[in-house]
Amino acid sequence: MEPPDGSAPPLSSHPPMIGLPNESRGTHAADPAVNATGSSPSRFQSNSIVPWVSLFASSKRLSPSVALSFIPPSAVDGQLTVTISTEDYNEQIRACEELLIGSFVGRRLPFTLVRDSLAKVWGLRGDFSLTIHGQSAFVFKFSCDEDRQNALEHGPVYIANRLFILRPWQPFLEHEITVLKTIPIWVCLKNVPLHMWNPKGLSSIASAIGKPIMMDSVTASGERRYFAHVCVEVSVDDILLDVIPVLVDGCRKVNVSAEYSWKPQKCSSCKTFGHSNSRCPSSRISKITQKWVQK
Repeated sequence: MEPPDGSAPPLSSHPPMIGLPNESRGTHAADPAVNATGSSPSRFQSNSIVPWVSLFASSKRLSPSVALSFIPPSAVDGQLTVTISTEDYNEQIRACEELLIGSFVGRRLPFTLVRDSLAKVWGLRGDFSLTIHGQSAFVFKFSCDEDRQNALEHGPVYIANRLFILRPWQPFLEHEITVLKTIPIWVCLKNVPLHMWNPKGLSSIASAIGKPIMMDSVTASGERRYFAHVCVEVSVDDILLDVIPVLVDGCRKVNVSAEYSWKPQKCSSCKTFGHSNSRCPSSRISKITQKWVQK
């Protein structure tokens, strides 16, 4: 479990002094280990210097069985660079594909509040673990696949009046969400032709809005035909169409209507979600700079 604010444990402003007697640290008078002559016991002699590794001997965070090794970096365009191949991490990628990544639109709320609020909203059958990656990403791992699916299908959640969004992990997503260039939204597609009620057909239709990610379980099973519930990842430049024209064989036209549970605020100035053009921080900074230059 991570600390509620995701911060690292506090560090001392000075590193410990290794192999030096206490009088060198300014504690001669207060240290009962120093004898009457002012010299220290033999354990402080120069041949008894404490090795660095002993500092961590009692640490519970160490994993001695997991050894690290030196892997030489490369020089790319004259700069020292770490070069890796995705193929070397296939096993880890498969493990990460089970994760869900959550983030707030706006300022992040405390860890405990997020965990407890989502546990109540989702009503899960099993357990889930939650950690924080960096400053913005909440990483979820579920013990039950059904719970994972239900959490995704639930869609965005408001926690203390702040919007929290969830999406399946994909490589580098935890870094990309620090700036919301894309965002997942759920769309209800109505009047979908029956023979297009399948992954290929729904993907074709939903691609007119953005990048299709998934459909809910009821849509996948065909138990409900009134509308198809599809999750689509959209960018600031994507247009959220209300009507999607579908042309079949170049002659037959069908209009599929699209309804959205919510439409996120977006800024065409800085190309991000979370605020409108009038509230863009970049615009405010620019205006302040311009006024200062005029003076």
